[in-house]
Amino acid sequence: MARRFRGWTAYPPLSAIGSDAGPGLGMGQTLWAISIALFCVASLLGALNFIATTLDLRTKGMTLMRMPISSWAWFITSCIALLAFAVLLPACLLLILDRVAGTSFFIPAGLVVSDKLQPHSGGSPLLWQHLFWFFGHPEVYIAILPSMGIVSHILITSMRKPLLSHKVVIGSMLAIGSLSYMVWGHHMFISGNESVLVAGLFFPHAGDHNSGDHSYSHLAR
Repeated sequence: MARRFRGWTAYPPLSAIGSDAGPGLGMGQTLWAISIALFCVASLLGALNFIATTLDLRTKGMTLMRMPISSWAWFITSCIALLAFAVLLPACLLLILDRVAGTSFFIPAGLVVSDKLQPHSGGSPLLWQHLFWFFGHPEVYIAILPSMGIVSHILITSMRKPLLSHKVVIGSMLAIGSLSYMVWGHHMFISGNESVLVAGLFFPHAGDHNSGDHSYSHLAR
């Protein structure tokens, strides 16, 4: 029997039907889903901690617009993470239920794997793709925005020059965070979605990479 792969994205239905899908897709896949769910909980709690600290525990006289760029980067990152991991967590829980409780959130009717008719009906593998990539695209900026904030802080200190515009840098990071939730469809070109929908989700991607404003603010002076 040819080996089957469900990839690092854990696309159903292979990731949702258990050991019938092939080697490594039994208990190991279930433990993987549980570990990702626990990671989501930890990330949500961490994001809430950062947001609450930034909003309620700033020192006297430290308004939001006076905060360093690095602090703004962590604050915006936490806001992105709060929404992104709040979507991935229920997706993992639904995947676990499909695997161990016999539900059919991601498994369609009439699916035959390893010459066995799977006892599921009514599910949609595309549902997982939407939930996963709604997290997956913003996650890129969850990883990069803190670095952008730290580098910004180091550069303006090393160059001994102020930013061209503190507000422009903050605005660019806010725009990156907002637009990152509007373009997940460009990860799903072969999913069978309507081309107009995919194009609509791809168009804001041009504005999503407005980090040029961020770089220009360092170099303009």
